[in-house]
Amino acid sequence: MTTLVLARGRRKEASRLLERHYFKMGARRTLILIVAIAVGTVSALSAVLYLNSAQARADGNAKLIRVYKVTKRIPKNTTGDAAISANLIAVDAIPKRFYPPSAVTDLNAIKGKVAPLDLAPGQVLVDNEFVEPRVAQTSFSTTNVPSGEVAITVNIDQVRAVAGLVVPGDKVDLIGQFGNTKDTSGAPAAPSSGPYEHFFYQNVNVVAIGQSAAPKQGDTQGTTNPGSGMYTFAVPPEAAERIILASQSNDLYLALVPPDNPPTQIAPVKSADVDNPPSLTPYPSAGQSAG
Repeated sequence: MTTLVLARGRRKEASRLLERHYFKMGARRTLILIVAIAVGTVSALSAVLYLNSAQARADGNAKLIRVYKVTKRIPKNTTGDAAISANLIAVDAIPKRFYPPSAVTDLNAIKGKVAPLDLAPGQVLVDNEFVEPRVAQTSFSTTNVPSGEVAITVNIDQVRAVAGLVVPGDKVDLIGQFGNTKDTSGAPAAPSSGPYEHFFYQNVNVVAIGQSAAPKQGDTQGTTNPGSGMYTFAVPPEAAERIILASQSNDLYLALVPPDNPPTQIAPVKSADVDNPPSLTPYPSAGQSAG
């Protein structure tokens, strides 16, 4: 009996020792886990502080200034009030060194005004990008016809107008057939020394084709030929008279020239001289003289 009691006592003691052992191991593991979490948190916090410090060093003295930026494309003739209500303009900040002196600082300044040109997304809003309506609504004569000149329109088919490759804003030379041609009624004109072709005007400004006008300074979109045969030129009044007469009684041709084309005196060519050119190629400097 005594032996049985002793055996039970030893088992209980062993059980208590085993429980104490497992408790110590669990506590140790918990402590290790807590330490690991703490170390990770400190590391993450240190990384954030370092990145913020690096960003601050990168910015240096680049103080950020409040500006207004265009968030979406603002079409031409959009009012300032409409742009504000549609959230096409938003507050942003840029480094002081990039701050434009004419930046808009108060959106009230554009209310009641309109955009004379398209405004691209991302650009900082500056003065005069919204103007008074009376300034924006300018007529064709104000923007495309210089003082002392007039605008006239002639009808020229594509064959005589460089296959429609001329666009508003280009310069052209005018070639007319003179001499033994037709009069304004369509009947043959009085005999003369014979028909001849002549560049009678050079570097004539094409201010419009059909309803498409030449681009103005500040326009960002290119122009194309709308396919119309109505070409509008801006010229002095006397030149306008000559061009109108040439378009009515002569076969008027357009010759497209580069923007920096220097005007030069060009001799007329008679029908009898067509087969007797001064050189074997139309480019004299590259060819052999026929004479």
